[in-house]
Amino acid sequence: MKAKQRFIYILIVLGVLAGMTSLATMLINVALHYLFILLHSLPSIVRSIRTNTFHPNLSFRSGYLFTTVSPLKWYYPWLFALILMMLRGRQTVLKISHRVFRSLPVTKPDFEGSSRWQTKKEIRQNEQLVAIPHSNIRSVKDAGIPIARDLLYTYACKAVVHSLIVGITRSGKGQLMVQNTIRFISQCKNPESFIVFDLRGDNAQSNYRTLKKTHKIHIINLDNPKKSAGWDLLSTIRKAFLQEIKEGDFDKTIQLTTTLAHAFTEDSTSEAVWPESCKQLLTAMILYLLDDGYKRGCLDKVNMYSVTEFFIKYAGQEIKIGRTTTNALDTLFSELPDGHLAKNFYATSKFAQGDMRSSIFAILSANLSMFNDSGIIRLTSNDDVDFADLANPDKPCAIFIIVPEGREERNKLVSLLVDQCYAELLDIARARPDGQLPRRVRIIADEICNYPKITALSNKITTSLARGIILDMYIHSLPQFEDKYGKNTAQTILSNGGNLVYIYSQDKATNQYVSDLLDTSTEEYRTYNSENGAILDNNRMSHYKGRPLKTPGELRRLKFWEIVVIQQRNYPIHSHLVPFFQLHIPVAAYEELPIPIHNEKKEEHLFPVSSIMNTKRDTSEDAAPLPGDNDAPPAAADTHGDHKVITMDTKLQGVLNNIDILTHGKFRHAAEKRNKNALYTMITKYQEAGQLNMEQAELLESYVDDLSDTKE
Repeated sequence: MKAKQRFIYILIVLGVLAGMTSLATMLINVALHYLFILLHSLPSIVRSIRTNTFHPNLSFRSGYLFTTVSPLKWYYPWLFALILMMLRGRQTVLKISHRVFRSLPVTKPDFEGSSRWQTKKEIRQNEQLVAIPHSNIRSVKDAGIPIARDLLYTYACKAVVHSLIVGITRSGKGQLMVQNTIRFISQCKNPESFIVFDLRGDNAQSNYRTLKKTHKIHIINLDNPKKSAGWDLLSTIRKAFLQEIKEGDFDKTIQLTTTLAHAFTEDSTSEAVWPESCKQLLTAMILYLLDDGYKRGCLDKVNMYSVTEFFIKYAGQEIKIGRTTTNALDTLFSELPDGHLAKNFYATSKFAQGDMRSSIFAILSANLSMFNDSGIIRLTSNDDVDFADLANPDKPCAIFIIVPEGREERNKLVSLLVDQCYAELLDIARARPDGQLPRRVRIIADEICNYPKITALSNKITTSLARGIILDMYIHSLPQFEDKYGKNTAQTILSNGGNLVYIYSQDKATNQYVSDLLDTSTEEYRTYNSENGAILDNNRMSHYKGRPLKTPGELRRLKFWEIVVIQQRNYPIHSHLVPFFQLHIPVAAYEELPIPIHNEKKEEHLFPVSSIMNTKRDTSEDAAPLPGDNDAPPAAADTHGDHKVITMDTKLQGVLNNIDILTHGKFRHAAEKRNKNALYTMITKYQEAGQLNMEQAELLESYVDDLSDTKE
C-alpha cells in the first residue's frame, strides 16, 4: 500500500473515531443533563410525598422533570471517557493505535531477505501473463498454462517458456493444469498445436467438442490399438531415406534409425553391452530392409512388423553352404558390399559368439514382442498421422496419445513419438528464413517420468524455444525426475524452465527445494512487557528476522486447488484455480472421437521377407539413385546401368523427388519398369488429392511420355 493510500486510510479511521466520539459525547451530555435535573428536583419530590397522600389519579407536574439547570461543563464527557478508557478500554485503544501506526509508510529493513508475493496489481501488469476473461477466452491473442485467477480473469502465461509442474497423484494436475491449458491454448485467437500424454483418454473426451471446431485431431490409442489412428514408426525414416538417396549421405536416416532402435532396446538396469548390441542389430536390419525395399519398389511395406518378421525368420535359421553351416542373417549381411551402412552396424552383433550372441537375439526378440499383437501391427503399419500438420499455419493440429495402464512395454512408443515429432518439426523450422515454426507447438508431457527417457531431453529444452516448441513437464517430485534423467540433466532442465508450478507434494526434498526458491522475507516481531497492576507503563520491543515465504510444512498443508508459481524475473505467486470439472463442459463419448477404421489383414502390410534369401542381390551399390537423377554420385551412376539417365531441369527433379516420397518409391520403381499406365494412375491420384498442382502434373506426364517403352 502506497503512502497516499495509507494517509487516506488514516483520515477515514480518524473521521470515524471523531464521529463516534461526538455521538458518545452528545449521549453522555444528555444523560448527565437529565440526571442532574432529577437530582436537583429530588428534595421537592420527597417533600411532596411526605405531605400529600397518594390517590389513584396522582400525577407529577412537568416542571419537576423539565426544570432548567445550568449547562454542562465541556470537559465533563471527556473526563468521563478518560476514566472509562483507563478502567476498561486500554487494550482496545492500544490495538487501534498499533494498527494505525503499523500502516504508516515506514521503510523496513530487508537484510534478512526481500522476497514477497506478487500483488494483484503486479499480476495484472505482469508482461508474461495475459488476462483471460472467464466469459470470453477468444478475446485474447495468445495463451498458455494458467498461473493465477481472480473474480473476472484467469491469468495465463503467454510467454514462450518451458514449465515444470509438480504434483503427486490425485493432487489435481489434470483438472487444474492439463485440461485448462488445452482449453486456453485452443480457444485463443492464435491457437497452438499440441501433443498431450493422455492417461485413460480423459483429455481427448473432455475437449473434443471444442477442439473439433478449430483443430485437426488425431487419437493414438496405445491402450486399445484397434480403435486408434495409424502411426507408422518408420514413416519419418523412409522420408529421410528417399530425400538423401541422391546425395549419397544418409546421416539423418541413421540418426532417426538409431533413435528408434534406442527406444526399443534401452535398459538402464543392465550392462551397457546388451542394449547397445541389440540397438546395433536392430539398426542394421532396418537399414537392410530400407535398401532392399527401395530396390523392390515396396518401400511402403518396410515397417516394424516387417522388421520383426525378418528377424524372427532369419535370426534362428541355419543354412548349409557346402560343408559349412552359417546363420541366415550372417549370410544376408555378408552379401552386402564393404562399406554398406547396414553391414557396418551388423558387425557388432556378428562379433559376438555362442551364448552371448544367443542372449542378444533373445533380448531383442523380447523387445520386439509387442509387434506380435494384431492391433499394434495395424497401428504401426498405417500412416494417418503426419507430424508436419502440427506446424500447419492454416489449421492447428492436436495429437492425443492415450497411454495404457499396466502395459509398460508400450510406453516406449510415447517417448519415441516425441523424438520423431521433434526431429520433423526441427527440419520444418530450419527450412524457414526465421528459423521458427509458423505455429507454436506445445508438448504436454503428463507423468513424463513414467515413460522411457526422451532422447537428449536437456538439449531439446535448451534449443526448442527458439524454434517455437514448448514443453510442459509434469512430475511427482524432484527425486523422481533425477532418478529418471540423472541429476545433471534434471538441474539443466530446472534452470532453463520459465515456470515452476507447485501443486502438492509430500516429498521432503521437493518441498525444501521449492521453499528455498521462494526465498525469505524480513518480518518484524514486536513484544510487550508490563508489570502486574500497571495500567500505562509497558515496554515494547521490535526486532527483525528472516522467514521463508512458505516453509516446507506450509507447502505440505496447501489446500486443494491452491498453487504456488515461481516465475523468471518476478516475485512468486500464490493463487488458486478452478478445476476443469466445475466448468460443467460436456464430455464426449469415445465413439464420437475421429478414429479411422483399419480392418485389413496384417499380412497386407508385410514385406516379402520370405523371398529375400532367394533373390539374387546386386551388391555393387548402396542404394539405387532416383530415375533420371543426373546429380547422383558418380559411383552410383556408373554401377547402375539398367535405366536411361535423362537430363532435366531443377524443377522437374524437385517434382520427381516429391512424388517419389508420396508413393514411397513406387513411382521410381514403375519408371524403371517403364510401366506408363501405373505412372499415369499415380499422377492422376495425387493430383485429385490436391498433393500435386496442374503444373507439376503436366511436368510428370511429359516426363512419362519421354520414357521409352522398353528398358535400354
